Amino acid sequence: MTFVRFGTAAALGLGLAVYFLWEVAEPVRTVPWRGSTEQWLAVVSLIIGGCATLVAASGALFAISKMLRPDH
Repeated sequence: MTFVRFGTAAALGLGLAVYFLWEVAEPVRTVPWRGSTEQWLAVVSLIIGGCATLVAASGALFAISKMLRPDH
């Protein structure tokens, strides 16, 4: 039962992270690149958010793998 709850929490967290990255990328996706301050801030936010998402996903996968291993 704990695995199901943890998996649900991990999926929800990663889903929210993807949604965040999609919303932050809007100034880059929808407007032709002009190098404005808003676009550069969006790019930097995407890089930082992408790195944070990778770290969180790695931590979640590590925790799930620890839960699945028997305690020998």
